[in-house]
Amino acid sequence: MLLSRRRLFTYGAVIAAAGIGAGIAWNRRSSFLTPSFEELVTDPDGVLDLPPGFTYRILEQAGDTMTDGRPVPALPDGM
Repeated sequence: MLLSRRRLFTYGAVIAAAGIGAGIAWNRRSSFLTPSFEELVTDPDGVLDLPPGFTYRILEQAGDTMTDGRPVPALPDGM
């Protein structure tokens, strides 16, 4: 079955509208599931303020030596 250009654009618009509508619905749904943290505990080291009860651990910092002897780059890009 061949699609006319008009029908192809119509189907595309319907699919795009459905995707946008689903994205909006998911965003609204997830906002109900996401807890809101009103106040953050100030980090004494000044690295990262977190909600009460949360902790963090620094694994590497820029300039540290990696196991291969090279320095950790300033922008590690998902290392």
